[in-house]
Amino acid sequence: MAHSLYGSLYDNYDTLADGTPYSVEFVQLETILELRRRVLAPGKPAVFTEDCWLTTLHVAVFPPKRARALFSDRPVCCASFVLTDQVEGTPYYQLRGMATDPTWQRRGLGSRLLAWTEKHFRDWMMSTLQTPTVYFWCNARVSAVPFYEKQGWRYVGDIFDIPDVGPHRRMDQYVLVTGDAR
Repeated sequence: MAHSLYGSLYDNYDTLADGTPYSVEFVQLETILELRRRVLAPGKPAVFTEDCWLTTLHVAVFPPKRARALFSDRPVCCASFVLTDQVEGTPYYQLRGMATDPTWQRRGLGSRLLAWTEKHFRDWMMSTLQTPTVYFWCNARVSAVPFYEKQGWRYVGDIFDIPDVGPHRRMDQYVLVTGDAR
């Protein structure tokens, strides 16, 4: 059976260490804009030109909902993956706009979002026999560098400043389609 980039319905659900269930899904841009704006750019649009590219993928984590539906329609963690290049068959995806609602931070959602996304990229690449690796990179806020290092990402180069945002450091990670990351 061929894998879809979007995975199966059953791949999307899991629980946090405290037993709280959550769902991870590929979503439309509109689903994550309010969270991204609120967390990353209060009072600003929080939209990137690349958000509307056909090759850009948006991922969101949804918490449980108290009534009627199993999961909320408002995400509490999100990220976008922008295809920025392809070198010798290896796709280069930039992670952009990763945000977690402050009331949900430090509960493992960001690491679970990255792990889920890497798994789906790995499954997709294996099923299409496109390439043995996928390269992820991002310009991480300096305060987020330890988070990415815990996920196996490494920093590349010196700290630099993004105007109106602050100091950043480039981080990257190769995901081997046939095995572990790095």
